[in-house]
Amino acid sequence: MRDMVCVYSKENFNGRRAHRRYLEMHPNRRQPDFKIFKNLYDRLGETGSFRPKRDSAGHPKTLNPEQEEEILVRVAENSELSTRYIAMETGISKSTVRKVLKKKKGFILITLRLCKI
Repeated sequence: MRDMVCVYSKENFNGRRAHRRYLEMHPNRRQPDFKIFKNLYDRLGETGSFRPKRDSAGHPKTLNPEQEEEILVRVAENSELSTRYIAMETGISKSTVRKVLKKKKGFILITLRLCKI
């Protein structure tokens, strides 16, 4: 990626020219779209890294206790709810809802329905 930014700067920050030059320099490599050169340069200037920051990419990887409690309260109120419905209502992924219910071992997951033991 560093070589892409170097080519972009040598070509006076013109993405299309940088794309052509990069193709000449590295014909056996996978060729990126011309827009990638600007995106990499901008990201490097904003974050100091070529990679996007983890906190802004995708869903949060940790489940806070309030979210877990919300799942359990909804199921306690109505054990007939599907994991899909709970996920849609809470904004938490279906797989995370399933993990919470499986961890609490008081529930058996049956296709899309929950049954309390």
